Amino acid sequence: MGAMGDFVRDPVARVQAGFDAYARNDYDAVIATMHPDVEVLPSGDQPAIWGRKAVRQWLEPDAFVRQDVELLEARPVGEKLLSRHRARAYGATSGIEIEFELWSVWTYDDAGLVTRWEMYSPDERDEAFASAGV
Repeated sequence: MGAMGDFVRDPVARVQAGFDAYARNDYDAVIATMHPDVEVLPSGDQPAIWGRKAVRQWLEPDAFVRQDVELLEARPVGEKLLSRHRARAYGATSGIEIEFELWSVWTYDDAGLVTRWEMYSPDERDEAFASAGV
């Protein structure tokens, strides 16, 4: 259980482990890193998503067979983590590959669970930094 304690204390490792689980299509492992009442704020004009069940449904790809996420940089700031990552998605029937980058602000509770995940487009970098308190 010592490794789990290190995992909880290290938000960068926690985000990376979540991205790794996502690439394996292990959505249960991804949402296990989140608080039951987690709030997810996708980029763009997408509505907020509340709770583990809704987040799990949102994470499951419908048009993509697989999505990989590469953590490009991460900066812990108090109970938050500011990260920049690149995602690659592979079309289930088309085989088309798309790639995009996002900024995220992750907020954690005392147990190390994500309580809020905010996503920002590369053009919204300043907003992401402001939300993280950088």
